[in-house]
Amino acid sequence: MVGWAGRGSQILLLVLTALVGLLGTVGSWGGGSGYETVRGFEKRLHLIWELPRGQEMPAHVGPAGPGVAATADFAPQANSTVAPAVNAVRGAVALSVRGSSTSSSGIQAHAKEIQEVAEAQYWYQRSEKNHQIHPAFVRYGANWPCIWGEELTGVGTGDGSKWTCGIRRLGKHCTVYSFGSRGNTQFEKGISALRLGCEIHIYDPTSAAPTGAAALGFSFHSIGLGTRDGKEKLTNGAGTLPVSTLKSLMRTNGHSHIDFLKVDIDYMEHTVMEHLATSGWPSVGELLLEVHLEGGKGYNGKSLDKLFRIVEKANFRLFHHEINWEYGASCCIEYSFIQMEWQPDSRHYSMAMSPTYNDKMLKTYPQHKDLIQKYLMGKERGP
Repeated sequence: MVGWAGRGSQILLLVLTALVGLLGTVGSWGGGSGYETVRGFEKRLHLIWELPRGQEMPAHVGPAGPGVAATADFAPQANSTVAPAVNAVRGAVALSVRGSSTSSSGIQAHAKEIQEVAEAQYWYQRSEKNHQIHPAFVRYGANWPCIWGEELTGVGTGDGSKWTCGIRRLGKHCTVYSFGSRGNTQFEKGISALRLGCEIHIYDPTSAAPTGAAALGFSFHSIGLGTRDGKEKLTNGAGTLPVSTLKSLMRTNGHSHIDFLKVDIDYMEHTVMEHLATSGWPSVGELLLEVHLEGGKGYNGKSLDKLFRIVEKANFRLFHHEINWEYGASCCIEYSFIQMEWQPDSRHYSMAMSPTYNDKMLKTYPQHKDLIQKYLMGKERGP
């Protein structure tokens, strides 16, 4: 088997190959060989990342080049060589994120825009550290690399904007379904501002159409996301209101694929995700999901474990998460998932469970109460 050091060298070689392709084709990113280089890199890296320890990788996708086999005798999160490699390609992709903005000034202006929004959200999110979060939220980290460019998509900071991956790479007409806006259209306005030509549908039976939605080209529907077509008692106490399944709504709109599926439906995400698992997922590129626990609704940490198994079996991988501290750090958290084989020009995913899926059960362990109490109560002495 190849050791960690050997594995790191192979991955760095793969990264350098991708970067050379990028540097040589920045001016023709829309369809040139640099684009194909990154697509190949992304495919191979994701295969490496998913393989269980010691499993052979097919020779034709070996990171050291065609015909060179590889094994997964390494732990990406623990290997100090892998993280810089992923970050290097992230940076290369970020510098090339729009074929129409290849000039130095265009790239710099674009990067500054993303940085300013991210900086504001960075400090906004720091407030979560002043709140007691649900211990189940600590179990699931965002360990999947977004090599296509991760950014906060929306207008302003706070709960309304969402983290997406590769959104500026979408060169074709895209489709957005947003469930549970309650009049907040920060996310939808952020997508509209990118001028990607996205078709945006907002669904919410608990509120009226958001102000200005029609003028921006958004389609608003007074219906919710449920497990049946008809009426369903909403878990948030809003009453029994019209709902429909995701597949039925897509059929009505003539869609076979959703690029961004945003779901914030106050505890009903648990039953809806379970229904999707049993009835079959439609093709979805990215899932932006707010999860709610406790609150007297019967959903707890075990419910989160179940939800993650459902979502990951559909080949979604977590690339970003943040506590929704403003509305209850012990109840609510935002997750951003992406298909493990996501490509900016793909409009179909099978959603069938990958053979690399690992149903890894999480064990319980005792908490170090003394350390927790000393730190959180401010009794520790500084260095």
